[in-house]
Amino acid sequence: MKNLLLLFALIAATLISSCSKEDEKPQLTLDIITLEMKYKEIKQLTINNIEDGATTKWSSNDEFIATVSSKGEVTAMHVGKTQIIVTSGDVELICEVIVSPELTLYERPNVEFGESKSYIKQIEKRTLDSETESLLAYKDDKAIAIHYLFEYEKLIVSAVILNLLSTDPEQLVDFLTERYNILGNDGEYFIWTKNNMMIAVTVQSYGIVVMYTDFDASKSLNMQTIAPMSQKSVGDRAKRDEVYTQIKSLINR
Repeated sequence: MKNLLLLFALIAATLISSCSKEDEKPQLTLDIITLEMKYKEIKQLTINNIEDGATTKWSSNDEFIATVSSKGEVTAMHVGKTQIIVTSGDVELICEVIVSPELTLYERPNVEFGESKSYIKQIEKRTLDSETESLLAYKDDKAIAIHYLFEYEKLIVSAVILNLLSTDPEQLVDFLTERYNILGNDGEYFIWTKNNMMIAVTVQSYGIVVMYTDFDASKSLNMQTIAPMSQKSVGDRAKRDEVYTQIKSLINR
């Protein structure tokens, strides 16, 4: 009798275990957990083991870097890093997105506006060429010079001066557009933005000047009319082509 009861118990345990395994659903995963992309590249993310008709919600932590469609299609918008997040029920999946540049014309100068001259001198690794009360000038392998402009002992502008003859204007426009929102031309300056930072390009007889500043500091540079442009929408391909054509014309004049 005891043996019979033991046999029934073993059969019951086997059936329960079998049913439990049949009830288990495959775990949801993303087919890619780290997505490496180039500017304007488009790639598809796919959820593994998801049931037909299941509800999903896709989002990007930073749409300046990358956007994602409701079907998981990722578009690289600008150079940088962000995360794409998808939820289905109580499951959340994350994909790390790294957007790399196609072009590297120069190493960007320090843009910690408001910092002191002594701080910039401490962290800047280039060779100091000259110094005044309001200016630090550094030598650079890929540019004529790197300048830091100070007002009331605080950094207000970081500038790169490029060679007028050897700099390809199309590459310069693409180099900046990969990294920042292109806004277009406002008189003397060609403008890109990112958050509260403005990048203004001007063509002078001694070179092409790429200035990095924030909108507050732009008032000190008689650039007040440029700041409101930050509220405009991101430029499209036509705007990029227009800026390139205008800069090329100024260089060749």
